[in-house]
Amino acid sequence: DSKRSRYDTWLRNYRLVHNKIGGAASSSWMPAPRDSEIYPGLSSLVAWMTDQEISIDLIPAADPNSQLYDYIYNIATDLGDIISTNWVVESYSYQIKLAIWDCLQYGNGTIKSVWDNSLADGYGNAVIKRVDPWSLYVDPNATSLSDADYIIEARKMSFDEIQRRFPETASKVRNASGSMDSIDERPQLT
Repeated sequence: DSKRSRYDTWLRNYRLVHNKIGGAASSSWMPAPRDSEIYPGLSSLVAWMTDQEISIDLIPAADPNSQLYDYIYNIATDLGDIISTNWVVESYSYQIKLAIWDCLQYGNGTIKSVWDNSLADGYGNAVIKRVDPWSLYVDPNATSLSDADYIIEARKMSFDEIQRRFPETASKVRNASGSMDSIDERPQLT
């Protein structure tokens, strides 16, 4: 309920950014030119904020004059190469750009780091994903993320997906009563 008080502002911001607010022409036959002034500014800001190349350096936490340091240094270098490769292959920068857009439009840009078992031919891989602000529920009594009692990302799933991802709890969901609170979803804005 505390999050729903922000929805009107979020919708207004979306319409402003995408130039969906404003007067229409007085007659249907008259042209109604529209030119967004906010979208290009925000687009340039997102591009500027993500313009720098990410550099990943891992340094071993060991005595620099020991054999252990040399051993760990080689492992850290390999791990840094893998993380850099993941950054490009899994399009981490794209997810970060989406989160920055969310931050500029809604005041909240959130990303999460998860392990996705469906990637790499079933071996899985770490990914960064943007969390839609419309589906995020943060403890309304929290003053920061560190003292939040809960942070929930809610979305609709088919029973088959629940069975695949959480096999030990799928039967509990199927046996649950049919009355469920609805979750808030992003409005279909055109």
